[in-house]
Amino acid sequence: MGYALFKKKVRDKFRIFCIFVNYFHKSRYSNMEVTVKTQKDFRILKRNEEIHNPKELEAGLSAANRLVGGNFHIMDYARKQIIVNNSSWILCGYSKEIADAEGFDFFSRILNEDEQTWMTRVNQASYQVLFNYSKVERFHLLLSYDVTVRNINDTEFILNHKVTPLKLCENGNLWLGLCQVSLSSDRIKSHTATLTNTLSGEKYDFINGNFVLRDYDDTLTPLQELIIMYLIQGRSDAEICDELGISMDQLKRIKQKLYTKFNVKKTSAVVHKAHQERTLPSLLKGEKN
Repeated sequence: MGYALFKKKVRDKFRIFCIFVNYFHKSRYSNMEVTVKTQKDFRILKRNEEIHNPKELEAGLSAANRLVGGNFHIMDYARKQIIVNNSSWILCGYSKEIADAEGFDFFSRILNEDEQTWMTRVNQASYQVLFNYSKVERFHLLLSYDVTVRNINDTEFILNHKVTPLKLCENGNLWLGLCQVSLSSDRIKSHTATLTNTLSGEKYDFINGNFVLRDYDDTLTPLQELIIMYLIQGRSDAEICDELGISMDQLKRIKQKLYTKFNVKKTSAVVHKAHQERTLPSLLKGEKN
């Protein structure tokens, strides 16, 4: 994949996220109270909290599906609703009206008790990791797990479900999650889940009911690859932050992660070591598509 195409794909994903952010800025305010259930307790949001417009979000989902050919829906953890359009696979053949009316109870239609318990355990464990990060870093967490669903004809199949924070409550709890579903690559039912910090590259595996940080991962994340490429081009830290839309503190943490990954102490050594160990993307090695 050429550098220009790789960069375009990263920017396209960011633009899709901006579509939803723009909807929130247009939303009206309501004096309703919303209860958010976390692993520990119930918390009441402050009055005058910004309330989103589901119709606008549905339009955003349709636009995202058209742009990248994905299968997206939104989980509203505050109001326990599923924001979905009629084409979503998560409906499993049921109508959107049923999902709208039943909210989170809709999952009892498509998941048996074991799968519901599994999904609950995964989500609860992910909350423990969520609160280990700052509010800014929480938006870079990506949860991925397989779940066995049954459609309206009682046929079972395995879906991969990915979730990333889309909106947080004022106190930092998860309010909205942007979700993408696809057919799992596994043909045999297996309860596996991973949680990734796409900013730092940290990865967690779901083991015995908890997410455990991997000791070491020698692969580079797309963001880390981009940063190394910009460093090779001689870009300054300010230019890199502006290009990628990240803060100087975030860039500093990513660099520190690269220092640890390559066991070096300065930026120039990162580039040299990455090239030496052949971990750079193909476009940096002079390979053609």
